[in-house]
Amino acid sequence: MKHGSVAERLRLNGVKTFKMPTERILEDLDCIPEQKLKGTVYLLREKAYRWWQSIVRGTQAGHLIWEYFQEAFQNKYVGTRYVEARRLKEIRLCQDMMLNFLGVTAISKEWSTWSMTNA
Repeated sequence: MKHGSVAERLRLNGVKTFKMPTERILEDLDCIPEQKLKGTVYLLREKAYRWWQSIVRGTQAGHLIWEYFQEAFQNKYVGTRYVEARRLKEIRLCQDMMLNFLGVTAISKEWSTWSMTNA
C-alpha cells in the first residue's frame, strides 16, 4: 500500500527530490500555480496529453490544481521508472553480496573447472 506522495516516498528511500525542467522554468518566470498548470498542460504531447484529458474528465474541477497535476504525473510517468530502477538496484546489490560471499577465488576455481571439462 502506498503511503504519502511520490516525493515523500522518494525522500524516505534516500532519493533527493528533483524538479522537472518545466517546473524550474515556470518558477524562474514567477508563475503562479494556475499558470504552471496551464503552461505544463500546453507542453504535453500525444499520449501524455490524452492521459491528462482523461484525468480532467474524471476529476472535479476544484481538484485540478498544480499540486494535483504534479502528483498524478509523477505517479503515472516517474513512479514506474523509479520502481524499476530500484528493483534493478536491489538485484545488483544481491548479486554483489553473493559474489562477495563466494569470493573471487571460489568463482575463479569453479570457472576453471567448468571451462576445462567443457573444452
